[in-house]
Amino acid sequence: MLRNKLMVSLVILLFTAAITMAQGGTGQISGTVTDPRDAVVPGVSVTATNTGTNFIRSTSTNSEGYYSIQLLPAGNYRIEY
Repeated sequence: MLRNKLMVSLVILLFTAAITMAQGGTGQISGTVTDPRDAVVPGVSVTATNTGTNFIRSTSTNSEGYYSIQLLPAGNYRIEY
């Protein structure tokens, strides 16, 4: 009985550790591009550059000027458009 409880505890511990490791260290940056009059700007290319590694990921704004750059490794980023 005690052995079964220990096995179940070990399986739960290993499963929890696997889930924690799978989460990784990524995030996203999102926002809206507007002009000086605060009107949204669709179709603008937006680039996120990691200032420490020079990792680059790009996207474009949608019809409402919104963009979202996902799965970015943890770090500091410079956003350009």
